[in-house]
Amino acid sequence: VYFSLEVRMRTALALLVCLFPLLAQLDQGFIIATATDASGGAVINARTIAISEQTGLRREAETGTDGRVVLSNLPVGTYRLEVEATGFKKYSQTGIKVDAAARVAVEIKLELGAVTESVTVTASAVQ
Repeated sequence: VYFSLEVRMRTALALLVCLFPLLAQLDQGFIIATATDASGGAVINARTIAISEQTGLRREAETGTDGRVVLSNLPVGTYRLEVEATGFKKYSQTGIKVDAAARVAVEIKLELGAVTESVTVTASAVQ
């Protein structure tokens, strides 16, 4: 079966349009954070923000009933993670490296105290 050049070009263009969203995500990653208290219990509804140290891009979400949150569609780069929850000190961690298609796990141990107090961690996360 012979297809004209026009049909082949349209087919190729249609495939490209369909695959573009998938290709665009190849240069992005995820941060999967788990917030717990001193006893290891999940901290629910903790406001979690990932901030790109290069561009200032921000992604924000709250932890669920299991203390987990997924910050997705993060362009490749280094991020600062900030976590705030009522009754706990504000948590901040810098230097979290997100690579293409990577899922970076971050364990957050929140300390009791006022949100005006803070705990800052400078370390890399487990990929």
